[in-house]
Amino acid sequence: VRCELDPGRYPAGEKITDFESLDYRRDGSTFWTSMNVQAIRDSDGNILHYEGTVEDITNRKMAVKVLLESEERYRTLLNGMLDGIYRSSHDGKFLDVNPAMIKMFGYDSKEEMLALDIKQEMYFAPEERGRAGLDHRLLRARRGDREALPRGSHQVRQRGAVLVPVAAAAVL
Repeated sequence: VRCELDPGRYPAGEKITDFESLDYRRDGSTFWTSMNVQAIRDSDGNILHYEGTVEDITNRKMAVKVLLESEERYRTLLNGMLDGIYRSSHDGKFLDVNPAMIKMFGYDSKEEMLALDIKQEMYFAPEERGRAGLDHRLLRARRGDREALPRGSHQVRQRGAVLVPVAAAAVL
């Protein structure tokens, strides 16, 4: 790969870092590169030469593309489900909720649900989560005990203190 840089365009001391470009091989096929370049100057500031690195990042670019496509499929599936689906942290905070979950529990936005304390604001009896061993079983499941994955039903509070029966199954 040969690259000509315009010396007047880059003042003394300036570096080009992580410049990504789609390049062509002799056979016409394409590949992605990341370039880092700096001008080496003499004591008068005249450019003597350029030094730098060029890295083939084609595999990384392809992996990012595949990941973004996978995330889009996940989002489309999650947001299209009629069942309420959520992810929560061990300490009782929602990490993600789908639109059906928001509607089911009578909230106006995802942000409103993400701000809730599940133990205090969602369970009819806040101690129910602990009494059912949910916290302990989730911890065991995260350590590899698949039999400990919580399943069952309980009642949770809809906005406005209306009770909603819920069937739940945890997935790690």
